[in-house]
Amino acid sequence: MKNIFFCCVFVLLLSGCGAVNVTTEVDTTVDFSGLTSFAWLQTDTPPGDNVRVNNPEVITIVRAAVEKKLLAMGYEKQDGEGADFFVTWFGAIEKKVKVQSIDHFYTSYGYGAVASSMPLESRKDKKTIEYEEGTIIIDALIPGSHKVYWRGVGTGRLLKGMDSVEAKLYIDRIVGQILKNFPSRKH
Repeated sequence: MKNIFFCCVFVLLLSGCGAVNVTTEVDTTVDFSGLTSFAWLQTDTPPGDNVRVNNPEVITIVRAAVEKKLLAMGYEKQDGEGADFFVTWFGAIEKKVKVQSIDHFYTSYGYGAVASSMPLESRKDKKTIEYEEGTIIIDALIPGSHKVYWRGVGTGRLLKGMDSVEAKLYIDRIVGQILKNFPSRKH
């Protein structure tokens, strides 16, 4: 039962087949060249308002993905105040509704009189799709002031049906895409 719940949490966190929209915001006044180490911002605030985002296993997976990417970029992990910057993450899941109208355009294909006598509903089909969209936000903060100087946001449509291994790999990929524009220490 725990494994099924674990799978569902991952699937609903950021699993999907489509592209993930990634945006970044950078404080251009900060000199990134001197940054060599990071630490997690210690806070009692959960990463989101949704119980699926706040699941301890999900938190562990996202944090591990962030650490893995930052370490691969040449940063060192430290505990506490000795780090050059703090990192934290937030997540959200939002329900969305998409309405697609498909117009058959009968009047432009020589059906003029026939199409004009048809009710409007038969000339247009509407399809309503309900889905969930997940977002992961990764922030880099200046120690002391906790001012955010870099923010990466990844948003994508959630799909059901991925197992926990696929979902973990997908989260690793999403975090990698988000942190792709973070300045690397490797030269």
